[in-house]
Amino acid sequence: MPCWPRTIRVRDRWSIIEQIAGTAVAVVVEPTDDRTQPQPGFDHAVGPAGQPVTVRAASRTRWLVPEPEAAAGAGRDNFGFAAWVEANAARLAALGPGAHRGIWFGAGIGHGYGLAERRFALLDIARWHSARLPPGLPEAVARVPVLAECTGRDLSEAVGAGLARLADCGSVLVPGAAAAGVQARSAADPRFIIEAALTGR
Repeated sequence: MPCWPRTIRVRDRWSIIEQIAGTAVAVVVEPTDDRTQPQPGFDHAVGPAGQPVTVRAASRTRWLVPEPEAAAGAGRDNFGFAAWVEANAARLAALGPGAHRGIWFGAGIGHGYGLAERRFALLDIARWHSARLPPGLPEAVARVPVLAECTGRDLSEAVGAGLARLADCGSVLVPGAAAAGVQARSAADPRFIIEAALTGR
């Protein structure tokens, strides 16, 4: 059956978030059977309801595996994200079942924000913006800052105000660091994203 694109209406809601300069990744938590044989990139853990889960790392287009599996030809890592997920699988399981998409940023990735370490910023604002993050997560996990919410009628003004705020004050996520820009994300269709970079980036 043909698939029609979803209509974005002027009255629909938009969220203006800080655009994070990093690499797109995800932590995927899936219910599993204790008898499932371990594979490269799979880590067994216990979910928030006490159920067995697997925790995996992914990029936009592929599963990621840490060293030494990557060196042995079982796949590739992405700036050490899979290795970090493997080391923190038991704590990341607290996110619960689902694909938790975000940005892996910091030391050695893009302009690095002046950080000596790498961090993971969750992008799912519908799930995490108004809710507290589960206790026990690694300190490196944060939420992408939401700068404003508006309808389509006010989108241009909200994007402009977000850019002005970041240009004047720098990054909200990493205080004291330069910001990259903003993204406008549609509440009607999370696949619909508009980016606006700060001048010179």
